[in-house]
Amino acid sequence: MLVKLRGHVFAVHAKDNTAKGQGEDEGGFAAVGQGVLDWPALLPAAQAAGVRWYIIEHDQPRDPAKVIQTGADYLRGHLPAAQSSSEQQ
Repeated sequence: MLVKLRGHVFAVHAKDNTAKGQGEDEGGFAAVGQGVLDWPALLPAAQAAGVRWYIIEHDQPRDPAKVIQTGADYLRGHLPAAQSSSEQQ
């Protein structure tokens, strides 16, 4: 989907899921990078599509501040390096 929408997507809602049957007390959601989604594939695809903003989501966190921090730390450590403006042209 990101390839199809390249150039039209500037933000994504980053959300992760637990494995089936886990995390039921949090609605089956996990902090970004702690669940089952393939972030090593998703993040480069998002960058190639032009995504600049990652909005961290979790529908039922027990500890909202921890979920946000964990997700932000994961994204900071795993986002592809930003290109300089001359490389983007």
